[in-house]
Amino acid sequence: MKGQSSRNVCAICLVASVVGACSDSSKGAKPAPDAGDDAGDVAGEYRISARPDLQWKRFAALEADLSAALELSPDELCVELGREPCIREAHLVPLGGNNPFKTGLLEPSTEPLATTPFAIDRIVLSACSERVKRDREAGTGDARVFTHFELTGDAPLPEDEATIGLVTSLYRRLLARDPAEQEIPLVAALATKDGGEPIAAADFATLACYAIGTTTEFLFF
Repeated sequence: MKGQSSRNVCAICLVASVVGACSDSSKGAKPAPDAGDDAGDVAGEYRISARPDLQWKRFAALEADLSAALELSPDELCVELGREPCIREAHLVPLGGNNPFKTGLLEPSTEPLATTPFAIDRIVLSACSERVKRDREAGTGDARVFTHFELTGDAPLPEDEATIGLVTSLYRRLLARDPAEQEIPLVAALATKDGGEPIAAADFATLACYAIGTTTEFLFF
């Protein structure tokens, strides 16, 4: 399952980042430049970004968005060795923060560091796992986020309404939009192994949350 999940997660991140940049809206669309006879079936329009100054979410923004989306308090998202928050302590510097008294850095980094992706992966996976754990213990009647199916058995099939409902809910929570038609089957595919057998429902819920929560659309604004 691990290898299959990794391949699917990578595919989701790639497609989601591309789809997130191109929606069906024609707002701001401009005619594509004439590429000549060799252009083939090039789309007739392309979108011009209204905000070309793309920024990465630093520690405070990442903490706030994850906390709101998964209904966890900031100190519940990720804890280093059960002692200190991952975001504001253990991984503060890779997430664009600084504490001169602890790290000796007088100013935060202006760009993501080499360790930033690893810190983000760990924090998002920890937050998703914690929310799944709590909802599994609470049951569907009292669950807060993963309410579409029981988390104690196997995951529903990718085409099941419960699967589609969960994917849609996570897109709304994490990205504040509905998923594009082509995004749903990519995330839903995480519910099964390579051979078509379902994985554990709790594992699917965690993977779906992690895959959407680590897209460029969520990590940048």
